[in-house]
Parts: sequence; structure tokens; C-alpha cells
Amino acid sequence: MVELKDGRFVSDQFYFDSGLILRQMGLMPPLASIRTAVGHAVLWVAVNRARAVVAAAVILAAAVIGLRRRRFRSGR
Repeated sequence: MVELKDGRFVSDQFYFDSGLILRQMGLMPPLASIRTAVGHAVLWVAVNRARAVVAAAVILAAAVIGLRRRRFRSGR
């Protein structure tokens, strides 16, 4: 959108789809691959890296605690 005042250029507002541009540049996967469960998970991890690291750490800690409890209960 362009705004003119008294025949002079005042401002413009340029809108575009950044996802489309990134896909054309090969920096983002095609929509068809994102719509799969695996593609959705990979994209979520890429966007939410900090959350993904925390989630992975929590899952790993829970697994380690579970293993230690089993070993303790079994007497090893």
C-alpha cells in the first residue's frame, strides 16, 4: 500500500509472506513435510529450541531417576 499526499510519495507499507520467501531460498521445508507429525515436531524444536532443551533435560532426568529407583529396589 502506498500513500500519496498532494501528488507526493508519503509512505508505503509492504507486506509479504516470509515463509514463502524462506521456502524459495531453501531455508524452510515445504508445507507438505511440515504437516506430518515428524515434520511438525522438527519445526517445533527449531522454533522452540530453549523449551526443547529443557523438555529433553526433564525427560532424561526422569529416566535416570527411574533407573536409580529400580536399582535401589532390586538391591544392586
